[in-house]
Amino acid sequence: MSHIIPSLICTEVFFPLMDKKGFVAGIIEKFADEGFYRSFEVGTGYDKEDRNRIRAAKEKYNVSVTQ
Repeated sequence: MSHIIPSLICTEVFFPLMDKKGFVAGIIEKFADEGFYRSFEVGTGYDKEDRNRIRAAKEKYNVSVTQ
């Protein structure tokens, strides 16, 4: 049986805000904590601090994060 995994394509939904430092990491932390979205597409171009926050949220909430 197939399962639908609720996913969020951050690069499309939040395009105007993608370059704001910490924005994508914050979105993943907030939305993963709410429990609906189980997968996030984030794009590229984040500094070390943001990548670490994204990785920590991925591990904490057991979600999928792709570029």
